[in-house]
Amino acid sequence: VDIMINEGSISAIQGNFQRAEQLFFEGLQMSQAYGLVENLPFIYNNLAFIYESTRQWEQALSFYQRSFELAKETEKRMDLIEAGINLGKVYWEMGEVRSAEKILNLVSKDWEVKDQPFLEAHLRQLQGKIYGSFKEYGKAYQTLLLSQQILDKLENELSSTRNLSDEILLITQEKQRL
Repeated sequence: VDIMINEGSISAIQGNFQRAEQLFFEGLQMSQAYGLVENLPFIYNNLAFIYESTRQWEQALSFYQRSFELAKETEKRMDLIEAGINLGKVYWEMGEVRSAEKILNLVSKDWEVKDQPFLEAHLRQLQGKIYGSFKEYGKAYQTLLLSQQILDKLENELSSTRNLSDEILLITQEKQRL
């Protein structure tokens, strides 16, 4: 099942949504058949991503809702946060701003996201858009600024990691040469 899920993820990243959908549905069927409930929120989330990517909003919404509910049942915090943020994004795309606001407020209040900066940045970005749509421009600006600061910090950390990796590679090459 894990191989199927991984192949589905790779296919989705490559934009081969039909293949990804097929693999995720096979993984879903196998997970259900073998009682692997811990896989279900992730699989539903990825199926929803496929529908979101192809702008099939109703299907995306349905699968994100299922992912969210399953994540609550299995108490998988990260899946819950990710599904909640994705639900908010789809509600936003569908013009259901109040529904987006409701789910994002739930995610930001009930589940701490500060230890997951990438998810927090996306949460804040969506909240900023919502504030803007309600003409709360000060809140929108502050929230979007916070999102950008988080993303900048992540980029700096990634850059530092790349530099460190480059240094390690150079030292290793030098050591092998000697």
